[in-house]
Amino acid sequence: MAPHNFIDSSGIGALVSNHKSALEQGVKTLLKNVTPQVMSVLVITG
Repeated sequence: MAPHNFIDSSGIGALVSNHKSALEQGVKTLLKNVTPQVMSVLVITG
């Protein structure tokens, strides 16, 4: 998968939804090789 330098509200929503589903099943979520641009958006949004 190619690196992504952008994430919008739909992408954040998908990450949150998948993370919640994983937590309910006792599975940890791990993001790897996050670009600095995307990481800054994730940090800002909490």
